[in-house]
Amino acid sequence: MDKTQINELMVSAKNISQEANSLFEFTDKLRGLSAEMRINLVTAMWEVAYADGELDPIEEMIIRKVSQLIYVSHNDFIRTKLTVLSA
Repeated sequence: MDKTQINELMVSAKNISQEANSLFEFTDKLRGLSAEMRINLVTAMWEVAYADGELDPIEEMIIRKVSQLIYVSHNDFIRTKLTVLSA
């Protein structure tokens, strides 16, 4: 993508996120992913959350909520967090 396309995508994403009422509309389509892919997504979210070396409570809350909405078990939610922490 060139810079113009990236900027257009960012503006579009910002507008959509400001109009959203919940995470459901963003996660609804993700339920169709395989269990492995959903767990990989949660793992990637933990990696991003810990990228700065700290975990903000809001980051954890969002990961927890997304995990629930895409049907990742609590055990897998905790396991992915611990896996990222130990890496």
